[in-house]
Amino acid sequence: MAPSNGVPSGTPSAPLQHVRVVPVGHCMHMHGRRKRSLLGALVALPVVGLPSAVAAAAAAAATVGQTAGATSASNPYASGCLTKRIPSSFPRARVCNSDDQRRSDSANASADGNASSSSSSSSCSVPDFDYPEIRIGAGNWESSLFQAYIMQIVLSEVVGVPCTIESGSPDTLISFYDDDGTSFPFPDRAYPYDDLRVANDAPHGDCRPVVEQGQTCSHILPEVWDGQFQTITEARRDGYIEQPQDTATVGKIAWYVPRFVIAQEPSLATYLGIGGDSISWASGEEQRRKLAETFLRPTTWADYCSEVSETKCEIPDDVARRLPTEAEVDDGTADKYRLEGAYTGYFRKTDESDCDLNPTNCTGHMVDCLCTWSTNVEQQLYWNDIPLSSSGPLEPNSGYSYGDMIDIWTASVETESPVMMWWFTPDAVVQKWKGTLGEFHPVALPEPTEACRLNRVGSEARCSEDEWLRRGNEEGKCGSEPHSLKKLVADSLRVQTYATPPAERSPAY
Repeated sequence: MAPSNGVPSGTPSAPLQHVRVVPVGHCMHMHGRRKRSLLGALVALPVVGLPSAVAAAAAAAATVGQTAGATSASNPYASGCLTKRIPSSFPRARVCNSDDQRRSDSANASADGNASSSSSSSSCSVPDFDYPEIRIGAGNWESSLFQAYIMQIVLSEVVGVPCTIESGSPDTLISFYDDDGTSFPFPDRAYPYDDLRVANDAPHGDCRPVVEQGQTCSHILPEVWDGQFQTITEARRDGYIEQPQDTATVGKIAWYVPRFVIAQEPSLATYLGIGGDSISWASGEEQRRKLAETFLRPTTWADYCSEVSETKCEIPDDVARRLPTEAEVDDGTADKYRLEGAYTGYFRKTDESDCDLNPTNCTGHMVDCLCTWSTNVEQQLYWNDIPLSSSGPLEPNSGYSYGDMIDIWTASVETESPVMMWWFTPDAVVQKWKGTLGEFHPVALPEPTEACRLNRVGSEARCSEDEWLRRGNEEGKCGSEPHSLKKLVADSLRVQTYATPPAERSPAY
């Protein structure tokens, strides 16, 4: 950021009186594979009556903006989404941020310094105003990261506020403007509440010095789902966040099966057809065996080759076209449940689903998510007496990562192997399969009540090593209700904003 005494330069012009609808979603759609799931989605950004200081910045950018030169970056929006899509209205490159400087320093320090020389710092302009930088703590799922991208676009290109995205790791930089337009890294945490505390306690609420010391720091969590009530209450009590605000989005968490599963066995659409109080096709051990034989367990590419394939994948078959390479083993690709063009995915009977070996405790498979998300699958399974269990690699609840869950669903549909999975709407993955045999069909659980909501396992219990804590009590066994998604903001952002004279105040808050 350019040195400044904090007073905007230039003379403010009159506020904009017109309304311009900016199709930010176009940038998300066109930005290669990184925005692959927003097909057809448009996020309309109304720019109405902007504060005079911001209008002055927009007017200055139209005439004397420092626009970036040509770059060899693969991301066509490295200089800005709106600059690329609507150059007549946004002719200037987006403003630089501290991560641009970090990338530039890294490129300059590299031994060869060739490909990295066209870093993001050459694709941005110096801010006109000395606004504090905003750092967004995106979650490790797609819609949260897209929310962070949209915030970054609006702040960096419309109101001229530097904005970065917290990855959770000092070795990983996440940005909509990343030169590599094919990468799609996710942050490594779901809800980084501690980052909000750090931002709240940082001098002047500035994350930059903290990040330079190797700590993580965030001013905003853009999308928080139901199930975080306990942690949010504690954060409010400790005083490091504001009152949670609605995001104007309604979310719903549920269990789902592909549509072809319901077509084959309609009773699977409700807990009454699969639980201990089943009124449908089976009961007792017969019911347990039926679920175990219906919902088989997904198999990784590496395990298929080592444990299932008769030729150890040395000879191609209908499931695996080849053996994973050493590089694929080292980078984790061999542990995928499906890989386009190499492995279709495979579902099989294991000891957990062997009812001859374990007639009283065999189970079918349920795809649960990682425990840091808003899941209470173990509570619902246990207290509804449903003989299913998750077998993923993520402890303590044997859950699966976001990417693995998507791969498992895709493999299920393509191989017509039944699967039951925890998931959420709205989500682009659900839209992708709509109208096909892989359409997400909800499984009805007991109707939610206020008493049930208050008795669901909290965020701490969900990740406990104690299985009984994760199961909670019977009052919390119901399904989830639609709810308004929230955003959380560090209280220091409000304090620092209103401590600044109005003429110098950032429009970010």
